[in-house]
Amino acid sequence: MLSLIHASSGAASTASRGKRGAVLVLDLVMAKMVVSDKKSVLASGLLSFFLGPLGWFYAAPLKNAAIGGGAYLLCGAILPSFILFYVVGIVAPISAISGIIYALGYNATGERLPIFGKSKDEPKRLSS
Repeated sequence: MLSLIHASSGAASTASRGKRGAVLVLDLVMAKMVVSDKKSVLASGLLSFFLGPLGWFYAAPLKNAAIGGGAYLLCGAILPSFILFYVVGIVAPISAISGIIYALGYNATGERLPIFGKSKDEPKRLSS
């Protein structure tokens, strides 16, 4: 794509303008790819509200969703039902808010981002 736009720019004086145009077109194509692959914020919130942390599998990083879902299922197996009723009442809205934040993070970057901590792809920096 870059070579086609660069070749169509013609003379040497317009070569730099063609290169800038190619970068602009490439940026627009990349932005279109991110916009076209979105997660529904409403679906993420509803799934996370009704399924608890199991609904995070929709938009959250799989590691976070597996840990949260496993803890949620473990609590469901261990706690008596009369205590579980109150725990789910507290966990459901918190989980829904987390699911919404995960979906918004995915829509902004196009990848599953953790709420806390850093992404594994983020470069490590040396502190001076």
